[in-house]
Formats: sequence, structure tokens, C-alpha cells
Amino acid sequence: PGPPGPVGPPGAPGPRASAIGSKPQDEQSMDSSDEAQVVPNDSTVIGKTLAKNTMSSRSKKPGRIVILADGPCNVTKSANTFGAWMQDSAAKNDDRIWLVQHFSGLTVSEYENLEALKNGSKAKNIVLPYFFHGCGHAVLNGSIYYHKGGSENIIRFPLDGTPPQRMRIENALHKSRNYLFQNSKTYFDLAADENGFWVIYASTSEETITVGKIQINETSFSIVQTINTTYPKSKAGNAFIARGVLYITDTKDSQVVGVFDLLKRKLLDVSFDFRSSSEVLAMLSYNPRNQYLYTWEGGCLKQYGLQFQLDT
Repeated sequence: PGPPGPVGPPGAPGPRASAIGSKPQDEQSMDSSDEAQVVPNDSTVIGKTLAKNTMSSRSKKPGRIVILADGPCNVTKSANTFGAWMQDSAAKNDDRIWLVQHFSGLTVSEYENLEALKNGSKAKNIVLPYFFHGCGHAVLNGSIYYHKGGSENIIRFPLDGTPPQRMRIENALHKSRNYLFQNSKTYFDLAADENGFWVIYASTSEETITVGKIQINETSFSIVQTINTTYPKSKAGNAFIARGVLYITDTKDSQVVGVFDLLKRKLLDVSFDFRSSSEVLAMLSYNPRNQYLYTWEGGCLKQYGLQFQLDT
């Protein structure tokens, strides 16, 4: 064979992630001219995680304990340090994404799907009946659940126009900046996983992390089970729930240092590194539909894949 040919010219630079600008939310459309950042080609990291889980589970029973967080994969960027982004954890055929800017306000932005969020498509704006506070919202079965600012109430806001409902959580810290999670200015953190719907909060008496299991009916919702983890909120940065297990990060949100099995009601001797970033972790949430963690880090919206320990 002959000698190799000359090296060709370099290709064009890859696409950049659109940014969520600081426009008023009724005008927000995330145009490409807003602040942006490059999306690294690391989505395969999450893909490999899911592939490992799938291949290994053919010979072993899938476990419940997370042993590693892979990634992150960057999705897009916001001008706000605080916020949350969510998918309906129960509606498998609903690809919509809901985005909430800041830790206090009235407006939720709805995007058709993840690509619409990435590409900067115009959002539909939803106005809530009461101000929200914190970054611990959730969307489940067609309703937005959030903390009504200044109160002990969790609001259920159906997206179909049905009147909103409320649930009061007694003896929970909810004002005076005595937050459950100081880093995210959050008093109540709502979470859905494979085992149900939960609310994480701190009790007024002991200031330890408490988890309530929520039962939802057509016209009401209530806590049917309360679990005191005895873990002091002062040592927690953020938390998520997956497969009935609560994972608590340290105050720098760099490691998972507290793991509590909510089904067996006991602390587990488990810890692992989470992230190297020093950005504010405003939101941390698990999506059981795809087994990803969704985060909001200093305005960057990210996803992490999870590896679960396999049962023998």
C-alpha cells in the first residue's frame, strides 16, 4: 500500500447549549443569543451506566443501593443560581419538562420535551395560585406539588385546571431562614421514586431530617407514614430518594455521606463521591422513569447516571 494521504482540515465546532436568559418569565423563550456553554459529549457515560445495570441484572437481581453517580451530562444553563427542573415521574408517555426559576415566585415554564428545553424553544408559562418557596418541587400524575411560602402547607396544583388542594405538615420548620437545606434555601423537598411519593423536611423539635410518605387521592393528599432518620439537618447539603432509600449529601454537596433505608427504617454504612463542582447545588432530584439524577448547579442544569449495587 502507498503512503498515507495528507491530514484533512479540522471540522466545524460542535453545537452549544442554549441558555435561559434573565428576561421576565412572561417573555422568556431561551433564544440562542443568550449566554451559552458547550455541551460535552459525555452522554455516553450515562448510557454506559444504564447498559451496565441492564446487562448485570440479567444474571442478578437489581439492588436498591446506589454505589456510584456517573457524569454529569450538561443540559442547558440558566441566568439564575437557584431553580428546579422536573419531569412527571409517573406519566411514562409525557415528555414535557417543567422549569422553575429562582427559589421564590409564581411562574412555572413548560417545555414540550427535553430537546425543546435544550434548543431554546418558547415555553408555555403557568401561573401558580400561591408563591412557592425553595427548590424542592415535584410533578406527579399531572399535578405540580410545591411548598407555599411562609406556611406549613404543600400545594397540589393540577395542570388540567382542577382547583388546587393543600396539605399541612405540622411541627415542620418553614420560615425564618431555618432551612432544611441551607444551600438551596429549601424547607420542604418533594420526591417521587419506585416506592411512592415522599416529602423531606426538618422537625421543629429536634431539627433532624424527617421523611413523610404521601398518599394521594382524587380530592386530597396526606401523610400516612412518618420516619425520623435522626440525621441532623445541620450536616446535610441536599438529598434525594431512590428505590426507597434516602441519600444525603455533605454540606459542600461533594459526597453522599448519609444513607437511610426508608423501607427498613435504618441507617446504612454507605458513602460515595458525588461531584467535584463547587457551584451551589440548588436542586437534586431522582427520576424513576430513567434512573437519572436531575440537578441545578450554579445555574447549570445537569443529569447524572446512577449505578445500583446488585443483589447476589
